[in-house]
Amino acid sequence: MSQRPNFFIVGAPKCGTTALYCYLCEHPQVFMPYIKEPNFFCYDFPSIREMQAMEDYLALFSEASNEHTVLGEASVWYMYSSEAIKQLKEHAPDAKIIALVRNPVELVQSMHTQHLYSGWDTETDFVTAWRNQFTTDNPLVRYGEIAKLGLQTERLLEHFPESQVKILVYEDFFKNIQQEYSKILEFLGLPDDQRTEFPRVNASKTVRSKGLENFIRHSPKFVESMATGIKKVLGIERLNIMKRIGEFNQKRIEKKPVSEAVLQELKEYFVEDVNKLSALLKQDLTTRYLG
Repeated sequence: MSQRPNFFIVGAPKCGTTALYCYLCEHPQVFMPYIKEPNFFCYDFPSIREMQAMEDYLALFSEASNEHTVLGEASVWYMYSSEAIKQLKEHAPDAKIIALVRNPVELVQSMHTQHLYSGWDTETDFVTAWRNQFTTDNPLVRYGEIAKLGLQTERLLEHFPESQVKILVYEDFFKNIQQEYSKILEFLGLPDDQRTEFPRVNASKTVRSKGLENFIRHSPKFVESMATGIKKVLGIERLNIMKRIGEFNQKRIEKKPVSEAVLQELKEYFVEDVNKLSALLKQDLTTRYLG
């Protein structure tokens, strides 16, 4: 069996990709690597690629067995990248593609929260961060461009035929998740795994302590050495101490409402793109999202 992925979750960020990844990982005939977002085909965003060589990328799938009929990965930046979809078509022309889309007005606010948590943005005020995107050189904090899912879906369908692509609408996916999950299994040619529970995954979060978060992300060498010694003594491969500390340092947050003026500005910014997405999906998302 060729150890190459034959399906991809290509985005978009904050649209439910992590939840879908987690659900599919538990299907007995699906293999997905432990690195959720290798972003390997994002050649235009080298800073977020987990590996540079194809052999290292394919090594992610080396543990797949003959029982795994579907091998996939989920990289949320593939839709936004101007290179990734083209590269996917070149390297996996028969692959099945899943994308999730969402109300862009909500997406950009959620994305800003995520960027604060990950350290990609340091501006805590959403409105200021939204304004900053128009002068930044960093494409990964250009919130408006990230959320132009109509443009990105159009590009996706220019490279892959509709028969190989499934577009999920975030709001519909989580409204009737069991039904939508069954449709996904059918699309991937997988039998029903009788799944009935779909726990919430990747809710908006922030950190309790910035200092502790910095320590976790840049832990001193002596901590790594100490952990290595403990693992040897206990005869185990992983302690996951930093992971557990990181989980303790997280807390759920509720989205702060923006003013009506800002809300209207966001709607006007996205109207053309949402019109495009509506036409591509053959449903009225304009009234639903911007009405």
